Amino acid sequence: MVKGAETKSWSDAVAAGWIRDTIWGYDGAYYSATTLDPWYGYWVRALVDGVSLKFLYASRLTTMCVGCLEPQAVPAGEELPPAPPSISAAELKFVNVPNPIRDVHTTTFKVLGPMASMVAEIKVQVFDLTGRLVWEGAAAGAELTWHTDDLTGAYLANGVYLYKVYVKVGDAWISSGVLKLVIQR
Repeated sequence: MVKGAETKSWSDAVAAGWIRDTIWGYDGAYYSATTLDPWYGYWVRALVDGVSLKFLYASRLTTMCVGCLEPQAVPAGEELPPAPPSISAAELKFVNVPNPIRDVHTTTFKVLGPMASMVAEIKVQVFDLTGRLVWEGAAAGAELTWHTDDLTGAYLANGVYLYKVYVKVGDAWISSGVLKLVIQR
């Protein structure tokens, strides 16, 4: 731990009151992290301003985070990290491929973008141009395949259709705007 020109080991920084002795990870709920994996974010509660972490190569480590040796229960009065940032529809891209649908009877609705991996469920509603619901479906994950059939199972006629995508991220549902697809066989 570094604060200005002063450097302390993890345990000394905890004893000095610079930081709390817990590193938090998040996988839908907070947990006390026992290892730090690359490309994941972690939260450390700093108790003073101007503290930063300095990581050494594993082969050069001489001190260890005492609290990181095994998972810990949340101590009484311990402050959990703030909630993770929420995702908005602007961070997700909603498409159907192929569009226009020409020589096949299938298109796949997809959620694209860096946050697409956080999508737990997808629901799609397809409407004709009068606004009448002609099909709806749902699937786990960020993709849903549709065989261009209507609610009765008959293939839809050539034309322009509107659709709306709803995705579940965490406990929240995010919806797309109204999007357009074309069936042109």
